Amino acid sequence: MKFARFQLDPEPIDKDNEVWIYFGIASYYAQVLEKGLIQFIIFLKLIGLSEIKPEITEQIFGIFKKQTMGQLLCEVRKKTNIPIHIDELLSKSLEKRNFLAHRFFDHYALDHLNKEGRAKMVDELQQIIALFKHVDQELNKIFLTLIEHFGITNETIEAEYQSLLNEYDDEYKNI
Repeated sequence: MKFARFQLDPEPIDKDNEVWIYFGIASYYAQVLEKGLIQFIIFLKLIGLSEIKPEITEQIFGIFKKQTMGQLLCEVRKKTNIPIHIDELLSKSLEKRNFLAHRFFDHYALDHLNKEGRAKMVDELQQIIALFKHVDQELNKIFLTLIEHFGITNETIEAEYQSLLNEYDDEYKNI
């Protein structure tokens, strides 16, 4: 069957469709970036406190986990000066995250109906994933530099990570 210039696939669009896979991966990395922003904000808010209690951290986390990525970016920008190239990447990430969440499938509605169009969609999703990962890595570089001033090193983080993995293994090894 032909529709305008598009050849419709005889198979349902959800059968063996990589778009779903890459859309899920892109959504995952958008959330990773958002959580990174929240951690960054929490750290910036804790700087200067004479005593840091778990309840304070949880309270701050509770406030910011409800905010949109745009609101989180505004908060980060209020608290610190981000290098221009990273700030531009954060703005582009916000734009792509919103496109992904609100307009992606509408934008590609006709492309989704044929194999070539789905390949185009996967290509864009792969670019979005690469952007989110790159921005998260750049933000992590800043974050790691900041926390080193407070005696938190990569080794400290790795040791805490291993401790969490061990707790997880102990808790779930008998399931």
